Amino acid sequence: MKVDPPDFDTFVELISGGWKMAGMQEILQRVLERRFGALPEQYLKQMEHANEEAFNLWADRVAEELSLEAIFADGPED
Repeated sequence: MKVDPPDFDTFVELISGGWKMAGMQEILQRVLERRFGALPEQYLKQMEHANEEAFNLWADRVAEELSLEAIFADGPED
């Protein structure tokens, strides 16, 4: 049985998407920790499993100067 290798463009897209999410998480976490101090584990876990839509929502909420709880409340999946 012959197995075709994965499509290179799809592979690159998956890898670069992962790097993008990691970068978004790193920046958001840095900003939040500067403002609120060490983040509770529950918020770190939310960020680990978030998509781009969630990061954009949280970034908007940071700009609105909401509380940490309000930033992470009612995410895009809710």
